[in-house]
Amino acid sequence: MVTPEPPGLPPAGWSSRERVALAGLCFVLLALFVLRVQTRRPDEARVPVRPDVLVLHIAALRADAVSAEAWASDLGLDAPAVLQFPEAFAQSTNPARSALSALRGELALDLAQAPGPNSLAPMLGAAGYRTLLFADDPELIRTAGGGFDECTTAPAPGALAAEASHRGPLFAFVHLDAPANPLQAATTDADALRAAYGPIVEERRGVVARAAQAWASRDRPVLIALIGASGAALGEHPDRPDWPWEPALRVPFVLGLRDGSGLPRGVHRTPVSSADLGPTILDLLDLRDVADRARDGVTRDGTSLKPLVHGWASAPVHQHLILLGDRHGVVRAPAWKILAPLEAGRPVRAGARLHALAEDPQEQIDLLGPRPFGPVAEELFGVLADRLVGPSREALR
Repeated sequence: MVTPEPPGLPPAGWSSRERVALAGLCFVLLALFVLRVQTRRPDEARVPVRPDVLVLHIAALRADAVSAEAWASDLGLDAPAVLQFPEAFAQSTNPARSALSALRGELALDLAQAPGPNSLAPMLGAAGYRTLLFADDPELIRTAGGGFDECTTAPAPGALAAEASHRGPLFAFVHLDAPANPLQAATTDADALRAAYGPIVEERRGVVARAAQAWASRDRPVLIALIGASGAALGEHPDRPDWPWEPALRVPFVLGLRDGSGLPRGVHRTPVSSADLGPTILDLLDLRDVADRARDGVTRDGTSLKPLVHGWASAPVHQHLILLGDRHGVVRAPAWKILAPLEAGRPVRAGARLHALAEDPQEQIDLLGPRPFGPVAEELFGVLADRLVGPSREALR
Protein backbone atom coordinates (compact mmCIF):
# COMPACT_ATOMS: atom_id res chain seq x y z
CA MET A 1 0.00 0.00 0.00
CA VAL A 2 1.45 3.41 -1.04
CA THR A 3 1.50 5.96 1.71
CA PRO A 4 0.25 9.29 0.41
CA GLU A 5 2.50 12.31 0.91
CA PRO A 6 1.36 14.78 3.53
CA PRO A 7 -0.78 17.51 2.09
CA GLY A 8 0.92 20.83 1.29
CA LEU A 9 4.39 19.38 0.47
CA PRO A 10 5.78 19.41 -3.13
CA PRO A 11 6.23 16.09 -4.93
CA ALA A 12 9.61 14.34 -4.47
CA GLY A 13 12.49 15.42 -6.79
CA TRP A 14 13.14 18.63 -8.79
CA SER A 15 11.04 19.85 -11.63
CA SER A 16 12.67 20.89 -14.92
CA ARG A 17 12.02 24.51 -14.13
CA GLU A 18 13.68 24.20 -10.73
CA ARG A 19 16.71 22.48 -12.24
CA VAL A 20 17.12 25.29 -14.78
CA ALA A 21 16.80 27.92 -12.04
CA LEU A 22 19.37 26.12 -9.87
CA ALA A 23 21.81 25.82 -12.78
CA GLY A 24 21.35 29.52 -13.53
CA LEU A 25 22.03 30.43 -9.90
CA CYS A 26 25.20 28.32 -9.86
CA PHE A 27 26.37 30.00 -13.07
CA VAL A 28 25.79 33.46 -11.58
CA LEU A 29 27.71 32.54 -8.43
CA LEU A 30 30.60 31.20 -10.50
CA ALA A 31 30.68 34.37 -12.59
CA LEU A 32 30.73 36.52 -9.46
CA PHE A 33 33.62 34.46 -8.07
CA VAL A 34 35.62 34.87 -11.29
CA LEU A 35 34.90 38.61 -11.27
CA ARG A 36 36.08 38.83 -7.67
CA VAL A 37 39.34 37.08 -8.52
CA GLN A 38 39.95 39.45 -11.43
CA THR A 39 39.15 42.69 -9.61
CA ARG A 40 40.73 41.91 -6.24
CA ARG A 41 43.71 39.62 -6.54
CA PRO A 42 43.76 36.78 -4.02
CA ASP A 43 47.21 37.87 -2.78
CA GLU A 44 46.00 41.34 -1.78
CA ALA A 45 46.55 41.91 1.90
CA ARG A 46 44.58 44.61 3.65
CA VAL A 47 46.04 46.87 6.31
CA PRO A 48 43.82 47.50 9.34
CA VAL A 49 41.15 50.14 8.98
CA ARG A 50 42.60 53.53 9.88
CA PRO A 51 45.92 52.65 11.51
CA ASP A 52 48.09 55.46 12.79
CA VAL A 53 50.56 56.62 10.13
CA LEU A 54 54.09 57.79 10.94
CA VAL A 55 56.45 59.06 8.22
CA LEU A 56 60.07 59.70 9.20
CA HIS A 57 61.79 61.83 6.54
CA ILE A 58 65.44 62.11 7.51
CA ALA A 59 68.21 64.05 5.77
CA ALA A 60 71.89 63.11 5.72
CA LEU A 61 71.22 59.39 5.34
CA ARG A 62 72.93 57.41 2.62
CA ALA A 63 71.31 54.16 1.59
CA ASP A 64 74.35 52.21 2.77
CA ALA A 65 74.66 53.98 6.13
CA VAL A 66 72.44 51.49 8.02
CA SER A 67 70.99 48.16 6.94
CA ALA A 68 67.24 47.77 6.42
CA GLU A 69 67.22 45.19 9.22
CA ALA A 70 68.76 47.70 11.62
CA TRP A 71 66.20 50.34 10.64
CA ALA A 72 63.41 47.81 11.21
CA SER A 73 64.74 47.16 14.71
CA ASP A 74 64.93 50.90 15.45
CA LEU A 75 61.32 51.28 14.28
CA GLY A 76 60.06 48.40 16.41
CA LEU A 77 59.27 46.27 13.34
CA ASP A 78 59.92 42.62 12.63
CA ALA A 79 62.78 42.75 10.10
CA PRO A 80 61.45 39.93 7.84
CA ALA A 81 58.06 41.66 7.65
CA VAL A 82 59.12 45.04 6.24
CA LEU A 83 59.05 46.29 2.68
CA GLN A 84 62.49 47.32 1.49
CA PHE A 85 63.34 49.55 -1.48
CA PRO A 86 67.16 49.47 -1.79
CA GLU A 87 67.03 51.47 -5.06
CA ALA A 88 65.24 54.47 -3.53
CA PHE A 89 66.28 58.03 -4.36
CA ALA A 90 65.61 61.36 -2.68
CA GLN A 91 63.87 63.66 -5.12
CA SER A 92 66.54 66.27 -4.52
CA THR A 93 69.73 67.04 -2.65
CA ASN A 94 67.59 69.77 -1.03
CA PRO A 95 65.78 68.02 1.88
CA ALA A 96 62.86 70.49 1.82
CA ARG A 97 62.23 69.71 -1.86
CA SER A 98 62.19 65.99 -1.10
CA ALA A 99 59.81 66.57 1.81
CA LEU A 100 57.39 68.54 -0.35
CA SER A 101 57.66 65.92 -3.10
CA ALA A 102 56.78 63.18 -0.60
CA LEU A 103 53.77 65.12 0.65
CA ARG A 104 52.53 66.15 -2.83
CA GLY A 105 53.17 62.90 -4.66
CA GLU A 106 55.02 64.79 -7.38
CA LEU A 107 58.33 66.54 -7.88
CA ALA A 108 58.25 69.91 -6.10
CA LEU A 109 59.59 72.51 -8.53
CA ASP A 110 58.37 75.56 -6.62
CA LEU A 111 59.54 75.41 -3.00
CA ALA A 112 57.06 78.13 -2.04
CA GLN A 113 53.99 76.27 -3.36
CA ALA A 114 51.96 74.50 -0.69
CA PRO A 115 50.82 70.92 -1.31
CA GLY A 116 47.33 70.76 -2.82
CA PRO A 117 44.10 69.09 -1.61
CA ASN A 118 45.07 65.70 -3.08
CA SER A 119 48.36 65.58 -1.19
CA LEU A 120 49.04 63.32 1.76
CA ALA A 121 47.99 65.43 4.77
CA PRO A 122 44.69 66.86 3.42
CA MET A 123 43.60 63.43 2.14
CA LEU A 124 44.28 61.81 5.51
CA GLY A 125 42.62 64.73 7.29
CA ALA A 126 39.49 64.26 5.18
CA ALA A 127 39.49 60.58 6.21
CA GLY A 128 39.32 61.49 9.91
CA TYR A 129 43.00 61.66 10.85
CA ARG A 130 44.50 64.27 13.12
CA THR A 131 47.51 65.44 11.10
CA LEU A 132 50.80 66.56 12.64
CA LEU A 133 53.94 68.10 11.12
CA PHE A 134 57.20 68.09 13.08
CA ALA A 135 60.06 69.79 11.23
CA ASP A 136 63.28 71.50 12.23
CA ASP A 137 63.00 73.60 9.06
CA PRO A 138 60.74 76.65 9.65
CA GLU A 139 60.49 77.28 5.89
CA LEU A 140 58.98 73.81 5.38
CA ILE A 141 56.42 74.51 8.11
CA ARG A 142 55.51 77.82 6.48
CA THR A 143 55.04 76.15 3.08
CA ALA A 144 53.35 72.87 4.03
CA GLY A 145 51.93 73.61 7.47
CA GLY A 146 48.57 74.85 6.19
CA GLY A 147 47.57 71.29 5.31
CA PHE A 148 48.16 69.98 8.86
CA ASP A 149 46.13 70.35 12.05
CA GLU A 150 49.26 70.98 14.13
CA CYS A 151 52.80 72.09 13.25
CA THR A 152 55.82 72.48 15.48
CA THR A 153 59.59 72.70 15.44
CA ALA A 154 59.71 70.97 18.83
CA PRO A 155 61.77 67.76 19.05
CA ALA A 156 59.72 65.03 17.45
CA PRO A 157 59.83 62.28 20.12
CA GLY A 158 58.45 64.47 22.90
CA ALA A 159 55.90 66.19 20.70
CA LEU A 160 54.66 62.84 19.38
CA ALA A 161 54.35 61.41 22.88
CA ALA A 162 52.22 64.41 23.87
CA GLU A 163 49.68 63.40 21.19
CA ALA A 164 49.46 59.76 22.32
CA SER A 165 46.20 60.28 24.24
CA HIS A 166 44.27 61.31 21.13
CA ARG A 167 41.46 58.79 20.57
CA GLY A 168 41.20 58.89 16.80
CA PRO A 169 43.80 57.95 14.16
CA LEU A 170 46.95 60.06 13.95
CA PHE A 171 49.19 60.96 11.02
CA ALA A 172 52.60 62.46 11.77
CA PHE A 173 55.20 63.62 9.27
CA VAL A 174 58.58 64.05 10.94
CA HIS A 175 61.26 65.90 8.97
CA LEU A 176 64.88 66.18 10.14
CA ASP A 177 67.00 68.51 8.04
CA ALA A 178 70.65 68.04 7.11
CA PRO A 179 73.41 69.29 9.43
CA ALA A 180 74.05 73.00 9.05
CA ASN A 181 77.65 72.60 7.89
CA PRO A 182 78.40 70.13 5.07
CA LEU A 183 81.01 67.53 5.92
CA GLN A 184 83.23 68.73 3.09
CA ALA A 185 83.43 72.18 4.69
CA ALA A 186 86.07 70.85 7.09
CA THR A 187 87.86 68.22 5.01
CA THR A 188 87.74 66.23 1.79
CA ASP A 189 89.79 63.32 3.13
CA ALA A 190 87.74 60.14 2.66
CA ASP A 191 88.73 58.58 6.00
CA ALA A 192 88.05 61.78 7.92
CA LEU A 193 84.66 62.16 6.21
CA ARG A 194 83.63 58.64 7.16
CA ALA A 195 84.73 59.20 10.74
CA ALA A 196 82.68 62.42 10.90
CA TYR A 197 79.65 60.74 9.33
CA GLY A 198 79.36 57.99 11.97
CA PRO A 199 78.12 60.25 14.80
CA ILE A 200 75.58 61.89 12.46
CA VAL A 201 74.10 58.50 11.62
CA GLU A 202 73.93 57.41 15.26
CA GLU A 203 72.21 60.67 16.26
CA ARG A 204 69.59 60.13 13.53
CA ARG A 205 69.04 56.53 14.60
CA GLY A 206 68.38 57.69 18.15
CA VAL A 207 65.76 60.22 17.06
CA VAL A 208 64.11 57.64 14.80
CA ALA A 209 63.92 55.02 17.55
CA ARG A 210 62.49 57.47 20.12
CA ALA A 211 59.96 58.86 17.65
CA ALA A 212 58.81 55.38 16.62
CA GLN A 213 58.27 54.40 20.26
CA ALA A 214 56.40 57.59 21.18
CA TRP A 215 53.07 55.93 20.38
CA ALA A 216 53.85 52.62 22.05
CA SER A 217 51.03 53.18 24.56
CA ARG A 218 48.37 53.53 21.85
CA ASP A 219 46.12 50.59 21.00
CA ARG A 220 46.21 51.15 17.23
CA PRO A 221 48.49 49.52 14.67
CA VAL A 222 51.02 51.94 13.18
CA LEU A 223 51.94 52.10 9.51
CA ILE A 224 55.54 53.37 9.59
CA ALA A 225 57.59 54.66 6.67
CA LEU A 226 61.21 55.77 6.85
CA ILE A 227 62.75 57.46 3.83
CA GLY A 228 65.90 59.49 3.47
CA ALA A 229 65.55 63.14 2.49
CA SER A 230 69.05 63.18 1.02
CA GLY A 231 72.27 61.24 1.30
CA ALA A 232 75.44 62.72 2.73
CA ALA A 233 78.30 62.74 0.19
CA LEU A 234 81.54 61.36 1.57
CA GLY A 235 84.05 62.76 -0.85
CA GLU A 236 83.35 60.62 -3.93
CA HIS A 237 83.80 63.81 -5.97
CA PRO A 238 85.64 66.21 -3.67
CA ASP A 239 86.04 68.77 -6.44
CA ARG A 240 82.26 69.09 -6.83
CA PRO A 241 80.65 67.74 -3.65
CA ASP A 242 77.41 69.69 -4.12
CA TRP A 243 76.48 67.96 -7.39
CA PRO A 244 73.65 65.41 -7.27
CA TRP A 245 75.87 62.33 -7.49
CA GLU A 246 74.43 58.89 -6.87
CA PRO A 247 75.54 58.60 -3.21
CA ALA A 248 73.93 61.97 -2.43
CA LEU A 249 70.58 60.86 -3.86
CA ARG A 250 70.34 57.17 -2.99
CA VAL A 251 68.60 56.88 0.39
CA PRO A 252 67.03 54.25 2.68
CA PHE A 253 63.31 53.49 2.26
CA VAL A 254 61.52 50.95 4.43
CA LEU A 255 57.81 50.51 5.13
CA GLY A 256 56.21 48.33 7.78
CA LEU A 257 53.17 47.77 9.98
CA ARG A 258 53.63 47.56 13.75
CA ASP A 259 51.11 45.77 16.00
CA GLY A 260 49.03 44.65 13.05
CA SER A 261 49.01 42.36 10.03
CA GLY A 262 48.02 42.62 6.40
CA LEU A 263 50.90 44.55 4.82
CA PRO A 264 52.91 42.67 2.17
CA ARG A 265 56.62 42.18 2.67
CA GLY A 266 59.60 41.87 0.36
CA VAL A 267 62.61 43.51 -1.27
CA HIS A 268 61.89 45.52 -4.43
CA ARG A 269 64.89 46.67 -6.44
CA THR A 270 63.19 48.84 -9.04
CA PRO A 271 64.20 52.54 -8.72
CA VAL A 272 61.67 54.60 -6.73
CA SER A 273 61.71 58.12 -5.32
CA SER A 274 60.33 60.45 -2.63
CA ALA A 275 57.25 61.31 -4.65
CA ASP A 276 56.11 57.67 -4.59
CA LEU A 277 55.58 57.72 -0.83
CA GLY A 278 52.34 59.73 -0.70
CA PRO A 279 50.38 57.79 -3.37
CA THR A 280 51.55 54.49 -1.86
CA ILE A 281 50.28 55.28 1.64
CA LEU A 282 46.97 56.60 0.32
CA ASP A 283 46.48 53.48 -1.80
CA LEU A 284 47.35 51.10 1.04
CA LEU A 285 44.62 52.85 3.05
CA ASP A 286 42.21 52.81 0.06
CA LEU A 287 41.82 56.59 0.09
CA ARG A 288 42.21 57.32 -3.64
CA ASP A 289 39.69 56.81 -6.42
CA VAL A 290 40.29 55.40 -9.90
CA ALA A 291 40.63 58.83 -11.51
CA ASP A 292 43.33 59.86 -9.05
CA ARG A 293 45.29 56.64 -9.58
CA ALA A 294 45.14 57.18 -13.34
CA ARG A 295 47.28 60.31 -12.91
CA ASP A 296 50.23 58.29 -11.60
CA GLY A 297 53.23 58.51 -13.86
CA VAL A 298 51.27 60.50 -16.45
CA THR A 299 50.55 63.97 -15.10
CA ARG A 300 52.76 63.72 -12.04
CA ASP A 301 56.05 62.11 -11.08
CA GLY A 302 54.84 60.06 -8.11
CA THR A 303 53.52 56.54 -8.61
CA SER A 304 51.81 54.26 -6.10
CA LEU A 305 53.97 51.25 -5.28
CA LYS A 306 50.96 49.18 -4.20
CA PRO A 307 50.80 47.19 -7.48
CA LEU A 308 54.52 46.50 -7.16
CA VAL A 309 54.44 45.26 -3.58
CA HIS A 310 51.53 42.94 -4.38
CA GLY A 311 53.34 41.53 -7.40
CA TRP A 312 50.75 42.78 -9.88
CA ALA A 313 53.25 44.86 -11.87
CA SER A 314 56.73 44.12 -13.11
CA ALA A 315 59.68 46.49 -12.75
CA PRO A 316 60.53 49.17 -13.50
CA VAL A 317 57.94 51.42 -11.87
CA HIS A 318 59.58 54.40 -13.57
CA GLN A 319 61.22 54.51 -16.98
CA HIS A 320 62.95 57.70 -15.86
CA LEU A 321 63.49 59.29 -12.46
CA ILE A 322 63.78 63.08 -12.44
CA LEU A 323 65.87 64.40 -9.56
CA LEU A 324 67.16 67.87 -8.75
CA GLY A 325 70.18 69.40 -7.13
CA ASP A 326 70.50 73.09 -6.33
CA ARG A 327 72.02 73.88 -9.73
CA HIS A 328 71.69 70.63 -11.69
CA GLY A 329 68.91 68.43 -12.96
CA VAL A 330 69.20 64.65 -13.25
CA VAL A 331 67.40 62.07 -15.33
CA ARG A 332 68.15 58.53 -14.28
CA ALA A 333 67.19 55.56 -16.43
CA PRO A 334 68.03 51.97 -15.41
CA ALA A 335 71.26 52.00 -17.43
CA TRP A 336 72.03 55.69 -17.97
CA LYS A 337 72.15 58.97 -16.08
CA ILE A 338 72.52 62.52 -17.32
CA LEU A 339 73.35 65.56 -15.19
CA ALA A 340 72.61 68.91 -16.80
CA PRO A 341 73.28 72.39 -15.37
CA LEU A 342 70.22 74.53 -14.67
CA GLU A 343 70.03 78.22 -15.52
CA ALA A 344 66.86 79.99 -14.35
CA GLY A 345 65.25 76.58 -13.95
CA ARG A 346 66.04 75.52 -17.52
CA PRO A 347 68.49 72.73 -18.37
CA VAL A 348 71.42 73.61 -20.63
CA ARG A 349 73.63 71.29 -22.65
CA ALA A 350 76.92 73.00 -21.90
CA GLY A 351 78.56 71.23 -18.98
CA ALA A 352 76.21 68.23 -19.04
CA ARG A 353 77.60 64.80 -18.09
CA LEU A 354 76.45 61.35 -19.21
CA HIS A 355 77.24 58.17 -17.27
CA ALA A 356 76.72 54.50 -18.10
CA LEU A 357 75.69 53.21 -14.68
CA ALA A 358 76.44 49.53 -15.24
CA GLU A 359 80.02 50.09 -16.34
CA ASP A 360 80.65 53.21 -14.22
CA PRO A 361 78.62 53.01 -10.99
CA GLN A 362 80.86 55.60 -9.30
CA GLU A 363 80.17 58.14 -12.08
CA GLN A 364 83.82 58.82 -12.76
CA ILE A 365 83.68 58.67 -16.58
CA ASP A 366 81.87 61.43 -18.46
CA LEU A 367 80.75 60.13 -21.86
CA LEU A 368 79.96 63.62 -23.16
CA GLY A 369 82.71 66.09 -22.38
CA PRO A 370 83.14 68.34 -25.41
CA ARG A 371 81.46 65.82 -27.72
CA PRO A 372 78.02 66.49 -29.24
CA PHE A 373 74.93 64.80 -27.81
CA GLY A 374 74.16 61.33 -29.13
CA PRO A 375 70.73 59.60 -29.15
CA VAL A 376 70.87 58.55 -25.48
CA ALA A 377 71.89 61.98 -24.23
CA GLU A 378 69.26 63.69 -26.42
CA GLU A 379 66.50 61.42 -25.13
CA LEU A 380 67.37 61.95 -21.46
CA PHE A 381 67.93 65.68 -21.88
CA GLY A 382 64.54 65.91 -23.59
CA VAL A 383 62.84 64.16 -20.66
CA LEU A 384 64.36 66.70 -18.25
CA ALA A 385 63.48 69.67 -20.46
CA ASP A 386 59.88 68.47 -20.91
CA ARG A 387 59.44 68.20 -17.14
CA LEU A 388 61.09 71.49 -16.20
CA VAL A 389 60.12 73.69 -19.14
CA GLY A 390 57.27 71.87 -20.90
CA PRO A 391 56.79 70.17 -24.29
CA SER A 392 56.27 73.53 -25.99
CA ARG A 393 59.74 74.69 -24.94
CA GLU A 394 61.85 76.76 -27.25
CA ALA A 395 65.15 75.31 -28.44
CA LEU A 396 67.40 74.95 -25.45
CA ARG A 397 71.12 75.48 -25.58
